[in-house]
Amino acid sequence: MLPDDAALEAPLTVVISNSTTSGTSFTWTTGGTLSSSTAKEPTITFSKAGTYTINLTASNGKKTKSVEKSITVKPGTGIYSVTDVSLGINTASSTIGSFYSTSLRKTIKSTDVLTPTLGAAIDIVFFGLDPTFALNKFVSPTKVQEYTFDAIPGARATSWMSTQTLLSVDAFDAINDDTFFKGLSNAAIVDDPLYFSNEKVPRVLLFLTADGRKGR
Repeated sequence: MLPDDAALEAPLTVVISNSTTSGTSFTWTTGGTLSSSTAKEPTITFSKAGTYTINLTASNGKKTKSVEKSITVKPGTGIYSVTDVSLGINTASSTIGSFYSTSLRKTIKSTDVLTPTLGAAIDIVFFGLDPTFALNKFVSPTKVQEYTFDAIPGARATSWMSTQTLLSVDAFDAINDDTFFKGLSNAAIVDDPLYFSNEKVPRVLLFLTADGRKGR
């Protein structure tokens, strides 16, 4: 099962990965909503939290076998947390990587083949001037060419707020749902030109992606 939301929170859509060999017909049953009960790899949508059973019966006209799996869907918080992401300074963009995609949930290196589709998925770019991290900035993917990187094909804008007037570290640590972000207007996250040094850790930098997602 491959969920489209790694947090496993409702509402959740799961893409089924079917490893059946020699099967010619399939029948699925589950407490969720199936895109098809007879497709080889349907999607299942779970609108509410709970533990659900997914049953597959496969046949090749000679033998019929069934397998059962369960999935626990958590209550929806509207937020997704990513930890332990490493991003390098500009000279490490080809080794550690300076780009990150929140939708793909992975770091992207400058040596990766950046197609317009992959480029459009990049929404976080880190620029560090040197190994001392004395001068740093998160920049929009549409502006990377201004910071020693090659232009990203298909790039979409991300606004970054380097000042911490809207959300303190303590306030951020207390967040357990999306109430704060829902109450924060898009216009409040103003793209500012400020750099930050290595003097204050941790920092809270708010961002707004091109498709309207807010985060820190």
